[in-house]
Amino acid sequence: MDVLDEVAAVVPVRSDRPSVVAVTGAVAVGKSTVAAQLADALAPRRVAIVSTDGFLMTNADLVARDILLRKGFPESYDVGALRAFLADVTAGRRAEAPVYSHLTYDRVPGARQIVQTSDVVVVEGLHLLHDDLAPLRSFFDLSVFLDADDADLERWYIARFRQLVLRARDEPDAFKFFRSLTPDAVEDAARMTWQAVNAPNVSECIRPTRSRADIVLEKASDHTLRRIVARR
Repeated sequence: MDVLDEVAAVVPVRSDRPSVVAVTGAVAVGKSTVAAQLADALAPRRVAIVSTDGFLMTNADLVARDILLRKGFPESYDVGALRAFLADVTAGRRAEAPVYSHLTYDRVPGARQIVQTSDVVVVEGLHLLHDDLAPLRSFFDLSVFLDADDADLERWYIARFRQLVLRARDEPDAFKFFRSLTPDAVEDAARMTWQAVNAPNVSECIRPTRSRADIVLEKASDHTLRRIVARR
């Protein structure tokens, strides 16, 4: 049995509301990819995947709070909105989530993802098990933490950054910083961002929550899932 088939097998089946699965872990570890693969493993159950990126405060709000440089850290999320979304999901109500664009580096104004007729809702993102977001943990029927070696995380982040910059050059509304980078500056900017922002976020805020997950999946350098640790 595949690792994600094993995870899918323990996602509870509920008749009263959707089951809610948290997929969390380090920056660039591949949470969205694993969430999509888990959705495939859960077929024929109807699965909605929601990213917590949409619950980041807008850039304008972050500037007003003087925490723009802390974007991605726990304090940069609209925890109240995320809690309200999960409350609607677990009450069996129609739920709406904001949508985030990595190209514009901000929420998409007016865009909403509607969750209404799902059997399982997979919520993927950072800090889902962090103390600052502690009220959220009670909404999860199962939590999965993804982890990998720091060197692999940095390498994957730099590769993802390169792809984002390439996409941004063809998008007139893309974040100006991405569009302004010369090819020689891309890797320097990615490595600087990793070392100044993402690596501290992983070591200080994300990896310490690993022990709170029901299941820990460790990834090898080629992205294969090499280990599963069940907490309960």
